[in-house]
Amino acid sequence: TQGGSSGGGLFDASGRLIGGLSGGSATCANPVSDYFFRLNKAWNYYPEPEKQLAAWLAPVESNAMAIDGFDYYSETVKRYSNFTPSDEVGLFNLQGGSGYYSGHNSRGDRAFAEHFGFFSKATLHGFYILPASTAALQTYNVNIKVWGGTNAPEVVLWSMNNVDARALRINREYVVMLDSPLALNGNIWVGVELQYPSDGEDFALYQTAFRTEGPDNAWVRGADNIWRKLSDTGSGAGSASFMIDVLLSGVELIDTSDVIIDKGNFRISPNPARGTIDLYIYDLSGTARVDAFTLSGKLASSKNVMLNNGRGIMDISGLAPGVYIIRVEIEGKKYTGKLSVI
Repeated sequence: TQGGSSGGGLFDASGRLIGGLSGGSATCANPVSDYFFRLNKAWNYYPEPEKQLAAWLAPVESNAMAIDGFDYYSETVKRYSNFTPSDEVGLFNLQGGSGYYSGHNSRGDRAFAEHFGFFSKATLHGFYILPASTAALQTYNVNIKVWGGTNAPEVVLWSMNNVDARALRINREYVVMLDSPLALNGNIWVGVELQYPSDGEDFALYQTAFRTEGPDNAWVRGADNIWRKLSDTGSGAGSASFMIDVLLSGVELIDTSDVIIDKGNFRISPNPARGTIDLYIYDLSGTARVDAFTLSGKLASSKNVMLNNGRGIMDISGLAPGVYIIRVEIEGKKYTGKLSVI
């Protein structure tokens, strides 16, 4: 083919990459007889890892059929970590029991998550996980999740369930990219949820050694289904972080001076809007149920939205242009307002 053109992309009607130029006899003067490879064939047509893309680009299979691209040059995406240069990282055995502080143990701890926040707003694109120990069973699954909440993980914002733990090999950092960026605010927790089969339990994350001072970001959900900071679980635990980092853009920390909300008022901003909106309800925090109705009374959307210090972010990208009635329910109270989507 014409020199310099090999590897040129082949795109579908939606602008998604579906293949690439692999060879041919075309030239600029005679642009025919070029041949393209198909991405869906190169993905996993051959079972050997060295002959497929899936093993390298998606070691944790999400079964996604298509992913929209993101222009990393138009908006800066940064990696955020709670680790400090002085931290020692390792796998630490549970004192007074068996197993690990950061994974399967005799206490039956069920989930392990790293806390990030407090954000005024941010967009989550993905995160990194570094396992220190993984299951040796033939079949064993873990769930990977993102939670939101006010004072502890309360609601699941994103999840990838039944991930084969054998794909999460030790001492290898895995990046999990969301199919679509997730708009968020307030606190988030990113981590794993475990099962307890009859034998062979052996999954754990790397963590910092317990700190005498500094960040205290590691959270654990015990056998009683209650979330606690790892430092509050006893058995010699202290302040720590799990080895989980996040990829964020558009990060704004909470600044109570940026919006003045009159007591008792409910406000939607911007309005008209597209993409996302901010919901303001004076002095309320927690999970709100937000419904969007057409003017004819038809339910167009229903979501759970986290409010922190009177502010929450709602994704409205699924709403067609038009006028909607927004109804918010939180702590037994209802608020309504009109929204114009453009």
